[in-house]
Amino acid sequence: MRFRAKPLFLGICLTGGFLAITVPAMARTTTGWNSFRVWSPLGAETCVGESFGAAVNICDYNINLTFELLVDTPGLKTVRVLDAPGGYGAFTCAAVSFSGQNNGLVSSDAKTFNPSGQEALTFQVFVSADWGMAVYCWGVSPTKGIATITWNP
Repeated sequence: MRFRAKPLFLGICLTGGFLAITVPAMARTTTGWNSFRVWSPLGAETCVGESFGAAVNICDYNINLTFELLVDTPGLKTVRVLDAPGGYGAFTCAAVSFSGQNNGLVSSDAKTFNPSGQEALTFQVFVSADWGMAVYCWGVSPTKGIATITWNP
């Protein structure tokens, strides 16, 4: 009996191709520093500093930040937000999806970070086709901020 390598090779390649198609999208992670925008107050752009990749409030008053996230497909998204270690003060965040054309907005439940210590909070929000997604954080006290954000795109 002769062994035929070509059919075996093609079979392995085709099987690998089908497996690659069925593997779900991997989660994405970004640092707070890579994705932040100052939401308010106006002129507070100088109030955000970088600490080991985290976006941290370095002013002596509370600020509001937004973190923009890329979306590949519509559907239910799970977003895990890790605050920066150090500092003291509670602040609140929510994941949102939005339409850039007709002011449509869907928000997750808002959750508040503990005033001390590092904590991870998880949000879920539905993103419609052609919509964007972000994490809004308000009342970010001095020396507090966001270290990393992980989500399914």
